[in-house]
Amino acid sequence: VDEVAAAIRAGLGPGPVDLVLLFLGAVHVRNAEAMSAALRAKLSPGCLMGAGAHGVVTRDHEVETGPAVSVVAARLPGSISRISANSRLCRNGTWVLE
Repeated sequence: VDEVAAAIRAGLGPGPVDLVLLFLGAVHVRNAEAMSAALRAKLSPGCLMGAGAHGVVTRDHEVETGPAVSVVAARLPGSISRISANSRLCRNGTWVLE
């Protein structure tokens, strides 16, 4: 997460991070809360959303098996509205927004 946050800061430059999208391969879903908390602490995004996936697309390729994490971040001045939702982990390992 440290390397990802540093790469995002370098790519976006100084200023706020408005949006972070976190995509986790199945192996990393169990770490979703910790990864989200670390990204929140390092980037202070206005909005952070995440999803578990069977295939994760990175900058260079698509990973359909094995561990994979992809993070998209953006600065979108004036276009983000805050929403709030609760989530829960289902028995099958998926997260559901409520």
